[in-house]
Amino acid sequence: MPSVESELKVISFQAVSPAVGLVSTGWARVEVDTGVRPRPTGDGAAVTALDSIVVRVSSIAGSAASLTAKITADTDGDIPLGPVSSAATLVVGETTATEGAATFDGQQVIISVDGANAVLSDDGTWIVYLWLRTNTGTCDVDSVRFGSRP
Repeated sequence: MPSVESELKVISFQAVSPAVGLVSTGWARVEVDTGVRPRPTGDGAAVTALDSIVVRVSSIAGSAASLTAKITADTDGDIPLGPVSSAATLVVGETTATEGAATFDGQQVIISVDGANAVLSDDGTWIVYLWLRTNTGTCDVDSVRFGSRP
């Protein structure tokens, strides 16, 4: 039986450079090109589905143990896409406890936005804004991976 990981198709991988620092007292924004061209619906909206988001981090400090994430269509964070926010445990490296990752999965997130609010890259793929914060302490976001079931 294939694992959940093998059933997911990586639709976007983006290194974050320079790394974005996260704290527990406020949201940090990461612009992500999903690599997906939105599918138009009959009412002028566009949709796509995400099944997982993997956020790799480094420089974990101050007992940071989890990340909270939300996705928006705009740079101000006022047009949420999918659930309002979701939390995931930080899993740290075996030999380096200051590096790790948080995986947000197990529920399909359908992102839908009307055409007026969609932000597209130069090649027509969807750009979204991933907002992150730690439960306590700090860490740096090094990369973001979006996955979807084929």
